[in-house]
Amino acid sequence: DVFVAGAESDLAALTVKARQHEATRILWLRFREWKSDIYMGIRLDYDLNLEVYDVDGTLLAENTMQGRGPVGGGKLSQGGNSQHMAQEFSKRIGYLFNDPSISAAL
Repeated sequence: DVFVAGAESDLAALTVKARQHEATRILWLRFREWKSDIYMGIRLDYDLNLEVYDVDGTLLAENTMQGRGPVGGGKLSQGGNSQHMAQEFSKRIGYLFNDPSISAAL
């Protein structure tokens, strides 16, 4: 069973919801920062955190990614910049989930 909690959720609220939905794991994905800038190229500043908990609130695994700097791609006057950023988003989320500790906890 999958459920989505709002940004205001805390771990205690997530454990209650997990039990209500008979879930076995809680995946908590937090975006501490996600900011892009396009001028001479695309710059991305990000700070992402993925945590896996059991329904009792015990942390089973965690993966954090942070970065600042150019990611290649477009320029101010070019089209396709939003598609490039969507690809960067997918890539970084994939990196978070593909960590061996996350995979083992799921």
